Amino acid sequence: MAFLLFISLHLSRSGIGSKKLLPPSPAALPITGHLYLLKPPRYLSLAALAARYGPVISLRLGSRQALIISPPSAIEEALIRKDPIFANHPMVHSSILACGENSLFFAPYGPHWRNLRRLTTAELLSTSWLDQLAAVRSEELLCIVRSMFHGAAGGGLGEVDLNTQIFEMACNAMLKMVVGKRYYGEDVP
Repeated sequence: MAFLLFISLHLSRSGIGSKKLLPPSPAALPITGHLYLLKPPRYLSLAALAARYGPVISLRLGSRQALIISPPSAIEEALIRKDPIFANHPMVHSSILACGENSLFFAPYGPHWRNLRRLTTAELLSTSWLDQLAAVRSEELLCIVRSMFHGAAGGGLGEVDLNTQIFEMACNAMLKMVVGKRYYGEDVP
């Protein structure tokens, strides 16, 4: 164990495998990186790090490198003026999950991603499409209210597992929009 610690410290100090153009960073542990610095509440830990190392900090959180930006002016610079640099998503190693990078969430930033975003906002999230599906959402909301009312009226103490009810409502609404029928709950055909 001590040998591995020595090797990782030696490699990190010699610059092998490290990136040269990173912002300032505190000392990192070999495996966990800077996770030891992030004590609850996390925002106070990050504020203390920003006060000590500057407005832009590089942290290694386990095996991932993170860039912490604290002042609003630097955030504006990163998200508005330098957007193409920070817009790429992390690579997903499973082509099944990523659908061969044909999903809006997993596609790399570029013309294909901009086309997917345009199609999503114009077709799936348009006002007319959401208005057409308002009846489905209101019907599922009525079903959840009806089931809660029948549960309380059936001699129960009025306790309702709201997490389960909301999950079933959301799943039924999405499935009814896509497939046309409900799949969760007691009154499923």
